[in-house]
Amino acid sequence: MSLYAGYQLDVSRYDLTNREIKILNDAVLLVDNGWSLRKLSRNVLRSKSQLSRDFQKPLRTISYELWQRVQKTYQKNMRYKK
Repeated sequence: MSLYAGYQLDVSRYDLTNREIKILNDAVLLVDNGWSLRKLSRNVLRSKSQLSRDFQKPLRTISYELWQRVQKTYQKNMRYKK
């Protein structure tokens, strides 16, 4: 079992690509700070659509646990938005 910032990774290899590391770092920032996607977008200087795409399939295959936390953060932020 391998961990990244305390979250379990589903990939068995240890040589993550730069893109996978960037996706993981962005997801950890979103979850640990409880930010909205818009606030994360401003802080990491990437578009919301790109972040959203990265958090769907790629993140789900890299770390299902972290993907679930991202989804919960989305839901929490949507509750506060209404």
